[in-house]
Amino acid sequence: MTSVRIGMVGDIYFKDDDSWSIVEPASRVTTSFEIMLGNLEIPLCNTGTAAPKANGRLRQDPKHVDTISRAGFTGVTLANNHAMNFGAEGLSQMIRVLDSAGIAHAGGGDSIIEAHRAALIPSNQMTVALLSYTSVYARNIFESREDRPGLATVRVDTLYEIQSRHFEVPGMPPLIRTIVADEDLQRVRVDIDEARSLADVVVVGWHWGYGIGNTAVLPYQVELAHFAVDSGADVVMGHHPHVLQPIEFYKGKVICYSLGNFSHALEGGNFPRETAVIEIEASMEQTIEAVRVYPLWFEDEIRPLPLGVGDARAVAVLERLGNGGNVLMTPDGDLSFRVVPAS
Repeated sequence: MTSVRIGMVGDIYFKDDDSWSIVEPASRVTTSFEIMLGNLEIPLCNTGTAAPKANGRLRQDPKHVDTISRAGFTGVTLANNHAMNFGAEGLSQMIRVLDSAGIAHAGGGDSIIEAHRAALIPSNQMTVALLSYTSVYARNIFESREDRPGLATVRVDTLYEIQSRHFEVPGMPPLIRTIVADEDLQRVRVDIDEARSLADVVVVGWHWGYGIGNTAVLPYQVELAHFAVDSGADVVMGHHPHVLQPIEFYKGKVICYSLGNFSHALEGGNFPRETAVIEIEASMEQTIEAVRVYPLWFEDEIRPLPLGVGDARAVAVLERLGNGGNVLMTPDGDLSFRVVPAS
């Protein structure tokens, strides 16, 4: 049986000059897979004009692409709420930097066609297709168009519904409803269908959810994740909340609602210390053969260290990923745990 091992992490942002020293301990894990994926949260650029948005001046020196490559990353997702921090010029430079380093990318480009096109990553006689979308972004600024650079975006609108006892109970919070734009969903379906025709495994990255530090999976995350799988995706890798959120098995496929941070230099982020690398072993027969968790622990706010399976801190990582007991995790090597559905 031919299979490929895919490693996945969450958000990546380096600010220190010596970024390699930050990730070197974790690289013993991240370099062990045929394909390694992550979300490039902050643009690799030193050109462009800062966007008029919160945290719009965050960027990372293009030289950090060497650390990303050295750590084993073969593909990154670009569709997120920072990729256009320095406009089309910054996005274009980041894409050139990644291309020069031989790192595949998805979710951004010179037009909507480029932004929605899957990156095809060959390995071990197989091809993995990577797609990338964001539902967290600056509206009317970050979206790609037919004639405008930008990102692959999926609109989600929020409605606040007053509860029936609102006037009887002062301060009662409203019910929060989310509505996903059907037009955008149908484009996602077409993207996945095209990727499915070109690859053995389809991975969809999605920037979504709330917060820094919000551990709750929002209803629209579930809606979008299930839609992606129903449309033909094998794996959904979520990011943006900066914390680990549960793993779900759905129709034999795998959804990671949030992979937390790999290393993120945002000052004042108050990020938790638990994070992880998730491994997906997938076969040419479009079957998920194994899922593994490699627990990591931030020695400080930015340096992820692998934890042995006997380390008590690994329990905290597994609890964040455990989906309330809907998945089971058992030791599967010195640094990893095997993940299976509970029933």
